[in-house]
Amino acid sequence: MARLLIVDDEKSLCQLLEIAFRKDGHVVESVSSGRTALSKLASQVYDVIVCDIRMPDITGMDLLEEAQASRIQRPSS
Repeated sequence: MARLLIVDDEKSLCQLLEIAFRKDGHVVESVSSGRTALSKLASQVYDVIVCDIRMPDITGMDLLEEAQASRIQRPSS
């Protein structure tokens, strides 16, 4: 079971992906903006991030780069 974060400005797509991944037993959270995703990443570790590439506030590539940088900086437990 993996912890997933879904990031997409289309809420219907987030809901569809949530349903599909939860059926497979994963823990899923979804948000509709890149900035909200960054807030989630500051307090929670995710195994997988599924994100849209084009979002109004931040690109998916920028989000993933920031997620990777924060993961490297976070001390391992």
